[in-house]
Amino acid sequence: MFQWLDHIWTKRSLCALTSVVALLAALASLSWRMVQDIPIMLYLSNMVVNQGAVPYRDFFDMNLPGSYLLYGLIVKVLGASDFAVHFSNMLFLFSAGLLLFFACPKPLRLCALFGVALATLRCYQVQAAFTLQRELVAFLPISALFALALRSTSLNVPKSLLTGLLLAGLALIKPQFLLYGLPQFVLLMMLCPDWRNRIYHLVIIGAAFSVPVLLCVVWLVRNGAWPYFLETVRYWGLYGQMTFYCRFVTPDERIVHTLRGIWKMAGSPYAVVAVLGLLVIWVKRLLPRSVCIAFAALFLLTLLIPAASGQFWSYHRMPFYYFALFLSGFLLSSGNRLIMSCVCIPMACLWTGLAAHKVHQETFVASAISVWKRDVPDIFAAYLNEHAQPGDTAQPIDWASGSLHGMLMADVPLATRFPYSFYFLHSLSHPLIQKIRREFLDSLDEKKPRFLLECFESIFTPNGIDTEKHFQAFEDWRDAHYHIVQENEHYRIWELTPR
Repeated sequence: MFQWLDHIWTKRSLCALTSVVALLAALASLSWRMVQDIPIMLYLSNMVVNQGAVPYRDFFDMNLPGSYLLYGLIVKVLGASDFAVHFSNMLFLFSAGLLLFFACPKPLRLCALFGVALATLRCYQVQAAFTLQRELVAFLPISALFALALRSTSLNVPKSLLTGLLLAGLALIKPQFLLYGLPQFVLLMMLCPDWRNRIYHLVIIGAAFSVPVLLCVVWLVRNGAWPYFLETVRYWGLYGQMTFYCRFVTPDERIVHTLRGIWKMAGSPYAVVAVLGLLVIWVKRLLPRSVCIAFAALFLLTLLIPAASGQFWSYHRMPFYYFALFLSGFLLSSGNRLIMSCVCIPMACLWTGLAAHKVHQETFVASAISVWKRDVPDIFAAYLNEHAQPGDTAQPIDWASGSLHGMLMADVPLATRFPYSFYFLHSLSHPLIQKIRREFLDSLDEKKPRFLLECFESIFTPNGIDTEKHFQAFEDWRDAHYHIVQENEHYRIWELTPR
């Protein structure tokens, strides 16, 4: 039996199978629709790069400036189409994979290719929900830092400058992502021959890290957005009380939920194959012990960092999936027939099969393609394209269910500083929420957008302590000034009633 398996399933055949399916999945994804948070990020980033908007001052959102500049670059270079999103997603994934591939020494590159291909298949296996999420974007600087650390024998000024910039990029996408760069940072510091040289390069790395961060701070201060940014930082604490399914809980309940989320990852098959891969390279001394420890530290961080959000949504766990499967690729170098036949071959078959099924659904099955938002963005865009006049504005009454996506396609301006209504429905007793509620109503009364776009999606409705399902003061104001022009069970379009 093992001889037959050895003949059919070699290292090269497993790498070829997973790599070809990963490439086909990436090419098929170019026809997919963008979903979830990405239309929101593109809409707001388009405001920044094409309309001169300043984050926080001109729109209330939780992301850091690095995210808007990154997605804004995509909008500026490729546009805001579905193709642009998935093409960019493919570039990030493949670039990160190539960096990990070349970071490994030549005898381990087949293993690295196998791990990268499995990890890439996992990203496409969840249909379009992982596409261009910030967690996926972070793969590129994380992998670049590993390539710097593993392919260098010494540090010089250009490498230190690049290290600082990569760490700044991680921090400016999400602050907690900076932790993902710590293992590679330690490896780079170990290349220095003495403490004097180490301090010298620390200063260079610190300077390179500080420059983009300070530039963002200066940009916000000069444009009067700094107080609004501090307001956003206050909101992070409120948003962080939410768990899965938008449920707001007590601090004690959140701790239990967080520990349960970590345990689910730590006790999963992903963790098992990652640990086995680490054991193989440790026992067989395929990499220096310091590198093994760095890989182990990164994997541990992928378990712990999602706890910073507390929601444990699928894309929060994406680095865990990705690097667990990357590390599992080192099992190919074990030389053990049992591991090959009972772990590596089933993994290759399982992930290629699941990915092929999901990619086929997302690409060709009409019900799967439209199920996420039930064509609501297209309906909104069609209505706005037909009825909106120059100068008309619209106000979304939802979070990630399609309003901003429709406005992005129709290129209709946002009426107020608030691109969605989620934050009006939780932490109701907090002064910040009371303040932005009043600001929202005052802005609407002053500007009166022509259209209100409302979606009904229970998964994105806050629930739990100190929440409500309806912003009654807004609904009273809406009913007094607007009438329904189109609706079904998933959405409603309101238009300003002529006086």
